[in-house]
Formats: sequence, C-alpha cells, structure tokens
Amino acid sequence: MSFSTEPSINPEPPMLKCVFLGANVQGLPSRGLLKSEGKYYLEISVDGDEGWSTRQLKTKESTLAWDADVDRHEFEQAATSMLEVTLCKHDSRRAAEEIGTAQLPVSTWLTTGAPLVRTGGRKDTRVIYVTLNLLKTEEDAPPSTVDTTIPQLVQQVQPEGSASPQQPAAHAVTTTRDARDQALEDAMNTASEWESLLNGLDAFASVTESMAEVNPFSKMASKVLSAASKVLSREDGG
Repeated sequence: MSFSTEPSINPEPPMLKCVFLGANVQGLPSRGLLKSEGKYYLEISVDGDEGWSTRQLKTKESTLAWDADVDRHEFEQAATSMLEVTLCKHDSRRAAEEIGTAQLPVSTWLTTGAPLVRTGGRKDTRVIYVTLNLLKTEEDAPPSTVDTTIPQLVQQVQPEGSASPQQPAAHAVTTTRDARDQALEDAMNTASEWESLLNGLDAFASVTESMAEVNPFSKMASKVLSAASKVLSREDGG
C-alpha cells in the first residue's frame, strides 16, 4: 500500500485593496494651560515592511482625528497580513517618542480598533485606543448608463405619427398655384366684359362717323369716341 508523499499546497489568502482615510486616537493625557500643545503622528506598516506616516497634529485635548485628504493612502495586502500602528510624539529637543503600538490583521482593522501597548517601559496606566478608517475598494463593473427609455418613446410616437404630416414647403407651393389660377380666371372674366363693351363702342363710333359730316359737333364727338375705342382695344390686346 503506497501513500502520496507530495506536499499539500495551501491556497494563497485573498488580497485586499484598501484605502486608509484617517484614524482616531482617544485617551491621550490632557495638557495644562501652561504647557504647549502636544505634537503627534502615526507610523503604519504591514508585515514589518516599510509603510507610511501621517502628518503631525497638535492638541492639548485627549482625542485626535486624522481625516483630511492628505491623510489618504492606498495599499494592497493579504487579508491576513498584520497591520501595525505606532503612535509617536514629536519633541523638538530630542528624538520622537513612541507612546505605544497596536497590531491586528488587515481584515480586523476594517471593523474594529485596538488599545495601544505601551513601549519604552512607561508606567502610565492610561488606555489609549486607536481606530483606523479603512475602506475596502470594490472592482465591480460600473452600472450601465444606457437609457432604455428612448426606444420606448419612439414606439409610442410611431403609431400616432404613422401618417406623415404635410411639408410646409409643399403646402406653400400649392397655395401659390391656386392663387395664380384664380387671378388668371378673374382676368379672363374681365376681358370678356370689356370685349362686349368695346364691340358696342365700335358700333356707336361707326354710326357717329356717318353723322359727322352733317354736324361739326358730332364730328368732334366721333373723333373722341374713335380714339377712346382704339386705346381700349390696344390695352385689352396687350
């Protein structure tokens, strides 16, 4: 009976992409009126590797909050990686002092904080508690921005507008053509009326010409009527 001697391969822990947005510290010793403000900052590292530091904040109170845009820091680590936070106090006359550290897995920092473990043999029993504002980034596909209401509106408009509306240009041409035909018909009717009048005027002029030799006044009237008849005939013919 044989047994397999191949070593088992453990799956790698999932990786987390996180964004450090800030931190809160509670339980600092308050400083009296005659003392200057304390200057504090945080040093953060993952699995002992070199990490990053926050900006310095000044306070006389017992709490501090890093929450500005400059505090933002992105990193990617395994969910089981140990993230260590160290609270430091700046002193211009000597090296920075490490007040305490806290260490938890990255996945645990997402939901809770931790008390600092004092370093340097300090006898202060005050509990200083630190919480991190970590955001686990998501890589889901962005939601679709296609507006599906446009095809629906088209479908609603098509039945109502199945008969194409008359074009404005075609309507104007039709109206102009009708007006032209009406004007031509009116002109022809007027010409017919003038034609009967001219015929009567020509007959009257012929009669007066025969009488013109008898009376000089009749002759003058005959010339006037004859001239008027010729003028009207030319206008009607033009």
